[in-house]
Amino acid sequence: MFCQARECPDDDWWLGRAAAVTDEGFCGNCFRKFAVKETLDYVLFGANDFAIAVQWYERCPSDPARLSFTMLDRGVCVVNATELRHWLPYNDVEQTAGPPVAVLRPTRGMQRETPAARAARAAVIDAENEPKRTYHVRLDVEQLVLDGCW
Repeated sequence: MFCQARECPDDDWWLGRAAAVTDEGFCGNCFRKFAVKETLDYVLFGANDFAIAVQWYERCPSDPARLSFTMLDRGVCVVNATELRHWLPYNDVEQTAGPPVAVLRPTRGMQRETPAARAARAAVIDAENEPKRTYHVRLDVEQLVLDGCW
């Protein structure tokens, strides 16, 4: 996902991904809907607003175009969904380095594993591998994001 960086002098937008969390009323989801006006992690939410738990990525210093990213190692933060500007499917941002996304198939001895259990196992592997990955945002995608800002 892309989020407008309103107060940042260096960037117009940031790259992040929704992350499931178990605290602050998220109940293992990446989102939380508010029934009444409330503040969470210094972010104001109105009635019917959605909080999104986000794992941020930082720009790679080796990319002069500033369109390559790696996971920022600071945990998850919360944003108001009204700040989001563009949501991409996972495969629309090109992975340029690191282990591929885990696709697990039944193996001998694990034939009885349910698809949900296999997906959960793949999610654990991906969470461990994500900090090793690098992603690149195409210029046309950046333009879509910029068109949605301000």
